[in-house]
Amino acid sequence: MTVTPPAARSDAPAWAGRFASLPVLQQVAAGLPAMPAAMQRMGQAVLAHPFRAATLNIDEFAGEVAVSIATANRFARALNFAGYPQFRAELARGFEAILAPVESLRSNLRQATGTQQAMVASLRETLANLEHTLQALQHQPCEQAVCERGVKVLALTDEPSSPLVPLADVTLYAHVDRQVAPTSNATVLALLEALVAALAHRTEGAVQRAEEMARGVLPWLQVDPGRVR
Repeated sequence: MTVTPPAARSDAPAWAGRFASLPVLQQVAAGLPAMPAAMQRMGQAVLAHPFRAATLNIDEFAGEVAVSIATANRFARALNFAGYPQFRAELARGFEAILAPVESLRSNLRQATGTQQAMVASLRETLANLEHTLQALQHQPCEQAVCERGVKVLALTDEPSSPLVPLADVTLYAHVDRQVAPTSNATVLALLEALVAALAHRTEGAVQRAEEMARGVLPWLQVDPGRVR
């Protein structure tokens, strides 16, 4: 892959889309006009592909931009970093939430683990997530989550910083840490099932509705005669 940087321009905040607010990218944009041509090319590539610049090492990214390693280091020093590795580390901090699962997987795969051990570890993670979620329920608005027509938007997420939180009337949190995946679907599903159970307890005529549903699906069920008493 060859990174083709955009032409230098004055409307710098347009280059990095939703990442334009990262301070280090704003620092690059501010310093770009005073840099020599090769360093400008380096800076333009960083602004155009910030995530790639954060994940590739100096050899890889400098090669893609067609600049020397010395130029990459001079570019970083012009921005008051000791060198390009320090600049890349600062840039990577802006993508911690995205890169954390990748680093976690890389660390996990370095460990010599058999198939059964990997499965056991995964199940233990799920149990730990469920336990954390269970303990956190006492501090969460469970009653509000199941009052009839009282909640317009109910969000299930893992962090108060989630973009779902400002959009919701009530938020419940699930613990979803995983070593080999970004999130734990099992914990979220368990929390959904817990909500269904709570709603059943709060719903008048819940048994009658369940019986009606059972009668509705009965024609499509296969009954085992051996289990009929």
